[in-house]
Amino acid sequence: MRAPVDTAPACAVGGHWDADMYGAPKILVVEDEPMIAMELQDVLMDLGFEVYVAHSLPTGTAFFRSRCPDLGIFDVHIGDDLIFPLAAELRAGFITVIFVTGDAPNKLPPEWATYQIVPKPFSVPRLYAALRAVGFEAMVPQCESRSIGDSGC
Repeated sequence: MRAPVDTAPACAVGGHWDADMYGAPKILVVEDEPMIAMELQDVLMDLGFEVYVAHSLPTGTAFFRSRCPDLGIFDVHIGDDLIFPLAAELRAGFITVIFVTGDAPNKLPPEWATYQIVPKPFSVPRLYAALRAVGFEAMVPQCESRSIGDSGC
């Protein structure tokens, strides 16, 4: 009889990012709306992040387990699925999650209430604020106003 296989990745414990020590931080974006996913990817890559995009919960889970991201940015509703099982896997590995959602913040389950939430439709400054709040302040400029799709800060 085979021993059970631990499917959780061997990821480093999360915390404040040190780019000099670890290189570009990896972000897993799980968003089922292709235009939003593409815009998020562009904004994050412009900041110097390595970005992996998944459009479904199974693909996001596979990316997490194979790529060990340093941060997850997740839409709450992915098709007919909710993102919380994947978010729980990241949390178990001490990896921070930012939620991007059109739902009111009080609609999230209580165990996620303290996590950063970027409401949809969202602005880049709000995304930047969430990234700074979870420890990536060195990579994110201060920005007064910018919407997704704008060319600059």
